[in-house]
Amino acid sequence: HGGRSAGCFFKNPPESTVGTGKIIDEMGMKGARRGTAVVSPIHANFIVTEGENACAEDALALAEEIRERVKREQGIELEYEVELWRANEPRKQDPDAES
Repeated sequence: HGGRSAGCFFKNPPESTVGTGKIIDEMGMKGARRGTAVVSPIHANFIVTEGENACAEDALALAEEIRERVKREQGIELEYEVELWRANEPRKQDPDAES
């Protein structure tokens, strides 16, 4: 597709017999866009960022839009599969890391 992606954005819900990508696809959200982020037209569980000015804020806003719509229309609470990091938050010290 030419953009950057973190892979599957959401976990498959255990209460559903179909995967998250299929749920999002069947809701007609392939190609949905928020700023520089777009639901991949190839696999609907991928959020792709496009362009040199792509930002995580757009991807997260689109992800929240997907979560809210799936919850409202399907009654399914999607969980993130990606691990969210915040650049402005202090790093947690790994207790197993050597000093």
